[in-house]
Amino acid sequence: MRRFEGKVAIVTGGSNGIGATTARKFMAEGAYVYIADIDEERGVKVCQELHGNASFVKCDVAIETHVKGVIDRAMEEKGCLDIMVNNVGIVTKMIEDDTGYAGENLHPYIRVGRVYFGFKTTVRID
Repeated sequence: MRRFEGKVAIVTGGSNGIGATTARKFMAEGAYVYIADIDEERGVKVCQELHGNASFVKCDVAIETHVKGVIDRAMEEKGCLDIMVNNVGIVTKMIEDDTGYAGENLHPYIRVGRVYFGFKTTVRID
């Protein structure tokens, strides 16, 4: 039996890099994976590679309601959440180009907020 057979995982930042590799490994070990990312094009491609064992959810981890939405979706569709990987990273140039914010102003918030929102929402801390 595979290590994560029947488990449900969320991987933030799962559209590329370490997150995509993590999603692929979980799927190979039997998990159903929700890829939560702002990069829809790459995220959908990773899901297609996983042949129906994954879903893409557009999610900006700097917005708590987005993170909650991913977790709620997993709970509604699969009835549980076994694994939460707070992986998402950020590229300064992308922030400046897409949002107009200076990357150095967002980095501390992203590093702390993304992990906090993921844990807070997963374990339902109010």
